[in-house]
Amino acid sequence: MTAQSSRPPAANARGEDRPPVEALFGALEDSDCRAILRVVGTEPLTAQEIADACEIPISTVYRKVDTLTDAGLLEPRTRVRDDGKHPQQYTAGIEEIHVDLGDNGVAVDCEGEGV
Repeated sequence: MTAQSSRPPAANARGEDRPPVEALFGALEDSDCRAILRVVGTEPLTAQEIADACEIPISTVYRKVDTLTDAGLLEPRTRVRDDGKHPQQYTAGIEEIHVDLGDNGVAVDCEGEGV
């Protein structure tokens, strides 16, 4: 996924608009968002599992999950269980972020499953 501040967002591999560079950097600037990315980088987790692992209130987790999802950094998935309850779980949407400060502005290239 490549996003540049000097032109409109392009589409990612799924045909969805890419988030603006500002949304990406805004999410990465937040310490709670970074903590969430660290724990979901190893395995998909529910919001409650994220809250427990990061010691963050569940209400904050939901806000940060929205921020990370909007920035393209987190991918929501449904966990199918035998008991009929299918909780939402989250996994990292990217593996690497590359930033280029070129003549045409800031270009961000993200690599991973969600891009």
